[in-house]
Amino acid sequence: MKGLILAAGDSDRIKQDLSVPSKCILKVAGKVLIQYSFELLASLKVDEYIVIVGQSGDAIKCIFGDNFYGIKITYALQSVPLGIANAVKTAVSEIVKDDFILCLGDELFINPDPMGILKYFYETEASCVCGITYGESANAIKQCYTLDIDNENNIITLQEKPETIAALLKGTGFCIFKNDMLRYLEETPMNTIRKQFELCDWIQTGINNGLKCKSYIFAEEEININSYSDYLDAVNRFG
Repeated sequence: MKGLILAAGDSDRIKQDLSVPSKCILKVAGKVLIQYSFELLASLKVDEYIVIVGQSGDAIKCIFGDNFYGIKITYALQSVPLGIANAVKTAVSEIVKDDFILCLGDELFINPDPMGILKYFYETEASCVCGITYGESANAIKQCYTLDIDNENNIITLQEKPETIAALLKGTGFCIFKNDMLRYLEETPMNTIRKQFELCDWIQTGINNGLKCKSYIFAEEEININSYSDYLDAVNRFG
């Protein structure tokens, strides 16, 4: 099992208030943001980290080098930020035939359950398990994605940054994938609104082709650091 950490965002919104090459190296409670992702994946004993970086990737490389507590770090370049599915595509040659866990380098969780979601992934033999939260505000959900699920947690549809909310299900960037999901990256359409290749559209493509994808309540709350106010909120809450 490999750990795939996305850290290629351009950080434009936060750079207006903080002078940093990448928001993934902002400090929260004495740690840079991306370290929380490294630690979550280390708790699941991944064999290797694959960190997808953009043009500011050297800032992350300077801090962590080629390993984190003995686990190898490989870097893949997403030269143009064209969405999560496109970022995964840049790492296909590094993932090879392994299953993998995806997480975002600018994402924090309140009381996450990494062992629980991994166990659920193996028990259900799903091609994908999306970590979700339940009961956050509609405004918070509108900043991420939401899902429609059946009574067995099978994902029916996903919607990126929804304008209306049917249920208080908030999708996160922490998802576990079987290797067979990679074949659908080429079939994933560009999102006509955002002009990127989105995580939701990739997973939906797999579902439309008959793959079983499920959801799992992974944490009490997810905090995605997109703006300076998000960062201040994280600092206040994590101490």
